Amino acid sequence: MEYSFPLGLPELRGVALFDFGDAEPTIGGLTAARIRTAAGGGLRIRLRFLKQWLPVDLYFVEALHRERQDDARFFGFSLGFAFGPGSGGL
Repeated sequence: MEYSFPLGLPELRGVALFDFGDAEPTIGGLTAARIRTAAGGGLRIRLRFLKQWLPVDLYFVEALHRERQDDARFFGFSLGFAFGPGSGGL
């Protein structure tokens, strides 16, 4: 789940997020007791590049419930182009 909110400029938004899921090697290993959860936040920035809006997302997430082999913290980013007429919104 994700909630975004304005940060004063149209090109800048804050993001709060909560994520959950499970990754098992076999379908028989799925159990609600092993669901991993994480929460965090980040920034969503729109940059003007070649007359298009380039969305850049930066996230930092902390594990709330994890398995021993999982990372406790995660930093991720994504960038891409919006396609289609009128694209360029957040």
